[in-house]
Amino acid sequence: MSRHPLPMEIQHLKGAVKENPGRFPSNVPKSSAQLGDPPSDLNEKEVELWKDIVGALPAGICTRLDRVLLKHTVRLCVYVDNTPIAELSASKFGMMVQCLARLGFTPADRRRLGSNEPSSTYNEFDQFLA
Repeated sequence: MSRHPLPMEIQHLKGAVKENPGRFPSNVPKSSAQLGDPPSDLNEKEVELWKDIVGALPAGICTRLDRVLLKHTVRLCVYVDNTPIAELSASKFGMMVQCLARLGFTPADRRRLGSNEPSSTYNEFDQFLA
């Protein structure tokens, strides 16, 4: 299975768009609207988890367009937490993991998001590349 493409924001942060501008479309739809408050149809546990997830998300990645994914992620997480493990279906658990991965909540997906900070590792050959 191939990996999912990185969001354009991450591609810009990593400099991939400058390296290979032909690989990236110039007109990617993007919402400038903030994610906003939790939807009114979530219960107390779901609202608490919504706020927890939003607080952990990298800044500027999720917008109003991602509300539906986040809402279903929250509902799946609460469902998995409240279902005894013997009764939990693999498909529900798998959907939860996939939703969390799309939001960058697994180690592999978090690594793909990268960081704005420069690497602190020193490479003795860096002097030859400058």
